[in-house]
Amino acid sequence: MKGSSLFIILGLILTGLTYRQASSPSLISYKAENKKTRSLASDEAPKCMRDLYSVETLKNEVRELEEMMDTNRISGQWKHLDLTTLPTSAAVFLKKYGDQLGDKTLSQPIEASACQDIPCLYNALYGTPDGIAGYVHYLWYLRTGSYLAADNTAPDQQAPTAGIYNGKQIPFANYLFEEDELFGFWRLSKLLKAPYSTLTYLKEVQRIPRGEPFEGRNAGACGLAHSDGWVALTDSCLIVYPRSDNGYLFPAVIHELSHQLDFEEGKRLNDDFYRSQMSDYMALTGFEMREYRETNGTLVRQWILKPGSRLVSDYAKNSPQESYAELLAYYIVDGDKIKTKVDQDALNFAANYFQGKSFEFQAQADDWAKKTGLRKTNDVLKSMLTCTTSECMSQAIQLLAQEEMNRIRSQEPDGCRVLSNPMIAQTLPGKIADSLNETSANLLFPNSDDPGIRQKILDNFETILNPEVAYASFFLCHNMTAECYNSSLTVRKGPLLEEFGEGKETLMAMYAETYRFDRVREEVTSFYKSLLSSREGIMKIKSDELWASCKKIPVSDSLPPTGSDYIVRDGYMASSFYNCLNRDFNSIVESALDAVKLREFSPKNPEERAFILSLMKPKMAEIFDNTLKSSRLHELRYQELFSTQHGIWLYNTMRSNRYWVPRGRVDAATIESACKSAAVKLIGGDVFFHLKKDLYKDLLERTCSGIR
Repeated sequence: MKGSSLFIILGLILTGLTYRQASSPSLISYKAENKKTRSLASDEAPKCMRDLYSVETLKNEVRELEEMMDTNRISGQWKHLDLTTLPTSAAVFLKKYGDQLGDKTLSQPIEASACQDIPCLYNALYGTPDGIAGYVHYLWYLRTGSYLAADNTAPDQQAPTAGIYNGKQIPFANYLFEEDELFGFWRLSKLLKAPYSTLTYLKEVQRIPRGEPFEGRNAGACGLAHSDGWVALTDSCLIVYPRSDNGYLFPAVIHELSHQLDFEEGKRLNDDFYRSQMSDYMALTGFEMREYRETNGTLVRQWILKPGSRLVSDYAKNSPQESYAELLAYYIVDGDKIKTKVDQDALNFAANYFQGKSFEFQAQADDWAKKTGLRKTNDVLKSMLTCTTSECMSQAIQLLAQEEMNRIRSQEPDGCRVLSNPMIAQTLPGKIADSLNETSANLLFPNSDDPGIRQKILDNFETILNPEVAYASFFLCHNMTAECYNSSLTVRKGPLLEEFGEGKETLMAMYAETYRFDRVREEVTSFYKSLLSSREGIMKIKSDELWASCKKIPVSDSLPPTGSDYIVRDGYMASSFYNCLNRDFNSIVESALDAVKLREFSPKNPEERAFILSLMKPKMAEIFDNTLKSSRLHELRYQELFSTQHGIWLYNTMRSNRYWVPRGRVDAATIESACKSAAVKLIGGDVFFHLKKDLYKDLLERTCSGIR
């Protein structure tokens, strides 16, 4: 990201604007959106997102996202393109996915000589130089980091060569998405936030050739997800109804992405293969695993669903994995119906993935209304400065409410679906107006009767309300008090308001009220916590690197534990390992922050960086805690395996070879203690997360008890 960094993102949030992932200064973005919504308000027919689905709209989205992600230049060459001349995101895409593009049956899979950007490359494959397809494909990558495929090599295909599927030579065009399908992926790219937009293992989403079922699979399957990082989709998973935001594509694709999430969450939490197979989710849904042997000795493992279990669909009854994928998919797509199908505990489980957000129509409408006052704080202040009568202010509120209604229709992925409910469409404008009126009642503004003063304030409005001073003051004082923050506001903002003379104090009060410490703290903290939660995959990779490097050093428990950046909350950890983690904990957190920033943000100053690190440290410590749980389980499994397979050997060895018996006359207790000490050494292996004598306590008792 260039320029004002975090101030751009948070400026858009705190000054009452939607986070649009732009890189221009917040006041420029503010003017642009204000102009857009006012033009929409004047249109005769309100526009839905589908009505604005055009090359120009998508081209603007690409430009804004590229600018936001444009950080360090990437060196290298791809065909005729010098990667150092491209936006960071485009260069990273070409390095990662460029060679996958195109018809692999040809010696030259893609004719790229005329292209200078990613959409052009995709459009060359579609044969539409100015088409929309290239922008949809690229936006999917910009928003998810994965490859929306345009090639003829399907994952897991049986033929060793490209373009052959189900034993047939398939035209390259049959691997490309159709017009309505492309709209579906564009809408999904805007609908899906974390955790779907930040899947660490997901690499590509591939279309199976048009008209073809999966090779060697159940004929009824329409989508597949694999832990190797791919999702494949057939025709029946790609249905989108023309001129609407409905179709099976939406739950089907989210279902397959949820399988990816299920796998990643399982790996992240305790190294289990699936999150859905952990005991809490199994209990929540009513699944249990039954094992038995058939008469021929074959071991059969079968999922059994307890009577009375309530699941989203019949398909969800097949396994915990399918239940998990169905639950999350329909929680997003069909929020009103799902609450009638599952218990509240299941709804709460799904809500945890979306920061508690409900996708019920009324809940979404109420949330939009509630946030309108925050989104339009500056517009309300402008209206208060412009209007001198209550009638004028009332009309301004109504206009702002109408602008917000049009914004919801055109920019919220579920906007027109929600407003298709006549009751919501009728009541929402009033709720939005109430939110705006509440905002105006809580705001301070220069109450001057001098038209010249009021006009001067209006002319300099964006400069006066620029949030940068508020953010800089917050980062400076984030671990202190509101007094520190308010003092910093006065010192930093006061000189900038001198030209307003007597109005300076009132403007300062207006600024302080608009950017109260508690409000800025809540919004900034919420934003970064959400962002960091979505990037846990990167933090997990970094924490695993440190964990692995510390495992390589010789294990010892002779030195005292030192350091407190990471603390083992309960249980044991070898001090050599503990000290290693603490020695490098801060550096690995710094490294994780640097890894995150390429796609998301670049802290502008040391104070901002320090604040982000203060949020990352407990998150990284939590990741270490989860890894510790998994590591303890591995030691327990090894202990169980050793006791089962080598317990008799240990017993016989200790009783047949008496080298360990102390010399001289000793009592039974001394002999038994010496036996246990020698047996511990025979067991061998380094134990990092348990005391060996405690871990093997039962085995040592069986081996040495009563020995003479």
